[in-house]
Amino acid sequence: MYSFRETNDLALNFDNLTEIDSCRSNLQDIILYKHPLLGKILVINQEVHHVESWAPFYHEMVVHLPIAFIPVVRSVLILGGGSLFAALEVLKYHTVEKILMIDHDEAVINIVSKNYSHAHNILSDKRFELRINDAFAEIKGDHEQFDLIINDAVDLIAQGRGIKIDLFDTLNQKLKENGVCSDVIYRHIFERKSTLNTLDILQKSFHSLFSLVTVPEYPGIFHILCLWSKTNRYLNKKILVNNIQKNWTGKVSSTCLYYHPQFLNYYCYLPPYLKKSLDNSQL
Repeated sequence: MYSFRETNDLALNFDNLTEIDSCRSNLQDIILYKHPLLGKILVINQEVHHVESWAPFYHEMVVHLPIAFIPVVRSVLILGGGSLFAALEVLKYHTVEKILMIDHDEAVINIVSKNYSHAHNILSDKRFELRINDAFAEIKGDHEQFDLIINDAVDLIAQGRGIKIDLFDTLNQKLKENGVCSDVIYRHIFERKSTLNTLDILQKSFHSLFSLVTVPEYPGIFHILCLWSKTNRYLNKKILVNNIQKNWTGKVSSTCLYYHPQFLNYYCYLPPYLKKSLDNSQL
């Protein structure tokens, strides 16, 4: 008879988690745990939303890969992003003049600000602005445009269908010339229908680039990071154009733990399963 037994304390279960903070907002239950090796773990409505040690796998990719195709990034819109790790990555660019982050639950921000070392510097940075609201209600009618938009909040297809609005077009209108939207497909790669629906929309209407991204906290683990724009042709060419990232190339390490621009071709590689899906997505 075989049985499973932890030997390295890496498995996530509630036996090896210590609760360090919690609250209930009008919207959700929020609990922050500590894991002996993985650091802080944010659980919302009994779902793991963020593991501290895994942050680079997701946040570095959704920020730095799209910026590779933006010559100079000055303004950024983050939809969601309550852990503030996306904002942390954006602020690695001295050219950034403004970050607007819109999150729907201030309670998450409060727990993060009390318990994460990076939060204070971000919240006190004059370039950073936080608004608490529904993301699309907040930007409706607002004509401000951005170099980079990071959707860390909603499933654009599902929510757009529910409110009968094309959210892809809504975000595209918020982009400056050569701006880029960065968005992880909500479902994992083996949920073929939702994956192909998104790919089909982006390939038909936008310049787009796709990358396989690891998100250990999300169901399925493997997801597609979609980068898209009406005007940014650098995405199709897969050419590094960001001036700061150009300075990172040739160095042993950049300011990131996972991402490095010299491996741009690797990040743009898709395994055969996904390449076949892309090739057939308009069928």
